[in-house]
This record gives sequence, structure tokens and C-alpha cells, in this order.
Amino acid sequence: MISVLINQLQSRRCLLVLDASEALFQRNNFQHRLEYGLFFRRLTEELSESCVLLTSRVFPDQLESLIAAELPIDFLRIEGLEVNAALQLLSSKGLTDKEKCNKLIKTYRGNPTELKAVANRIHHFFASSAEKFFENPTTLVSDQFQEMLNQVFSQQVLSKTQRQIMIYLAEELTLDSSPVNFTKLLIDMNNKQKELMSTSDLIRALEVLEKNSLIESNRDSVTKEISFTLQPVIKKYILTDPLGLVHTSDTSSELAIAS
Repeated sequence: MISVLINQLQSRRCLLVLDASEALFQRNNFQHRLEYGLFFRRLTEELSESCVLLTSRVFPDQLESLIAAELPIDFLRIEGLEVNAALQLLSSKGLTDKEKCNKLIKTYRGNPTELKAVANRIHHFFASSAEKFFENPTTLVSDQFQEMLNQVFSQQVLSKTQRQIMIYLAEELTLDSSPVNFTKLLIDMNNKQKELMSTSDLIRALEVLEKNSLIESNRDSVTKEISFTLQPVIKKYILTDPLGLVHTSDTSSELAIAS
């Protein structure tokens, strides 16, 4: 099948689009992951005219080695809207209070889908008044974003260590909204575990989470120490755990109260 498709792509100039391709790389289907890894390697080595475009919420491990080998692959992380564009979007939804809109943009990281969803809810429940909404502030999770997180926590996308890190960050950020530096993270994670976590295991888990946009990092301008945090929407999902997918038997922890 792979050879047939590649032959077709070689015979004419084509654009093959694989949307939501994270489904191809699920951790629980090892054989399929091997097959798709071979497929993409052959694409990069054998195609000269055609182009393949992938969209994915999760960065495929199968592409890591291909990028490292400097094969003809371009990788683009899609960021949120710039502030002015996000303000225009919210204005089109009837939200014109710039200060309040900037708070929404920061909370939802300029994600247009999330901004539209929260704007629609503000319109429906608060008569399009961001001021009234912020009198009773909460972090709203859209159906689309929740479904994405449902998949992350239910389809073995996360390792045990990655899941523990996300739960720890959600609970820690509820107590103190400041990002958690790497040293504190390592110490606290080991204090919570029955077995010591190696520094290399923690680093690898953090790299994967950051690469997949499940955690965020920033670096202190003075000390240069790296710290980690969560998007408010992801923190809210973890703390409320709407479908009981976050906390498994080996990651049990007391839930903090989420607004």
C-alpha cells in the first residue's frame, strides 16, 4: 500500500493533506506507528515533486529523526493570534472593553477557537458584557478543547511521568500562580513519589510535554533558570477532571478547587 501511494505521488505533482494526523501515531498501536514511520521516511527520501502537509495537535516522534537527519521537512508551530487580531475578533463578537479583552486574550493564549467560544458564552449569559463576566470570573473550556484533552488523557498519549508532572503543576499553580522552576519541580516530584525520579527522566518528560504544547516554559532574565506553567484552560481541565480521565490509580492526588 505504501509503495502504491508513493508511486502515485511520484507520477504527478500532488499535495497530500493529512489533517488531525495525531490519530496515526497513537502510542497503543505500535505496528501502525512503525508503518507510518517507514511511510514518512520514504516520502522524504523518494519524493521530488509532490508535497505532504500534516496537521497534528501532537508532535509525531516518527518525524524527530527525519528532522535531525536534515531531510526536506519543515516544521511550523501554530501560535495564537496577535493581540490586535484577537481584539478585532472579540470586537466582532460585541466585546469592546480593551482591558477585559486583553485578559481574555492572555487567558486563552490568543486561541481563536477558544476566544470565539468564550465570547459566545459571554454574549449568551452576560449580555456581551465582559465587565459582568469578570465580576464572576471563571475559566471556560470549549467543547472542542475538552475533546482534545479527553483524547490526550484517555489514549495513552501521556507517559506516567508526564501525567504526574501535569497534575503536580495544576495543583501547585492553584496554590501559587508563579511558574515552577526546574529545581523545585525535581525536588517536589521526588518527594511525592515512592521511587526517586531521575533527572534525565524528568527532562525527557518535560521536553515531550513542551513540544506538544501541554506545558509552557519561560526563563528568568537574571538567573536564566527555566520555569514551567500551564495554560489556564489546561489547568482547569486537570483540576476538574470532568470525565475522570486525569487521575489514575498510580497518579491519585487530592484535587484542588477550581473556579
